[in-house]
Amino acid sequence: MIRYLQRLKAKKGFTMIELIVVIAIIGILTAVILANVGTEREKIQAANAAAQDFYSTVQYSFTKYMKYEADLSLEIANENKTILPANRIINYVRELNGNYPVNKTTIIRMFVEQNQIQYVQAFKSVESMLSDASTSCKTKFDELLMNDFETLMVSNVDGYYYALVTFSGAGTNPSPAPVKVHSAYYSPQSFIELTGDTTAYRVNNLTFENNNRLSNGSICGVCSSAKYTVSGISTPLGNEGTFFMGVDPALAAGI
Repeated sequence: MIRYLQRLKAKKGFTMIELIVVIAIIGILTAVILANVGTEREKIQAANAAAQDFYSTVQYSFTKYMKYEADLSLEIANENKTILPANRIINYVRELNGNYPVNKTTIIRMFVEQNQIQYVQAFKSVESMLSDASTSCKTKFDELLMNDFETLMVSNVDGYYYALVTFSGAGTNPSPAPVKVHSAYYSPQSFIELTGDTTAYRVNNLTFENNNRLSNGSICGVCSSAKYTVSGISTPLGNEGTFFMGVDPALAAGI
């Protein structure tokens, strides 16, 4: 293309055919660029919509669990008796007449394939979730979440879904407080398993280098009312310079 234009420039003028060829080439290049921009925008919109769907689903479920005046089920109650308190995800709190997360933060991961939920898993931290490569429900609570999500999810777009749930009233003596979804995410690809230095992992995989595009190349949908401080500026999660789930040590327990 450049050589062709240079040859044309060496001439005193353009012939009509040459002008038509140049205009046609420019038109084709413009169409390709605009098509890619449209596709990228559509992918981001679809990813954000999937994250919003998951955000609403997780929030509804945990709000419902809070309002139960008994254990979620006898199976979960019995399972919790065999699980060490430090490893439990949710417990019935008699004083609060409901079921509440044991920890201040809980991570939910869900995988959808062929528009069907394959598994749902609950973790205590972002780090424990990223270090776990299992591909099935692990506890009775995971199975309960999966059953609820199958009923509540609207889109079921194939890919991986994540949510960060917070409960400020968690502790030895739980206190009344709402259970909130801090943020929810959707990505077509799974994150690679966390090994080695967590700082390097964060930079290589969890940084938003462009809006909605992570440093590992994946487009990641985001739904959150939370913001992240970048260079002293409060920035919505998912924007350039922020991190997956905020990657706030106070929320993500160490990563």
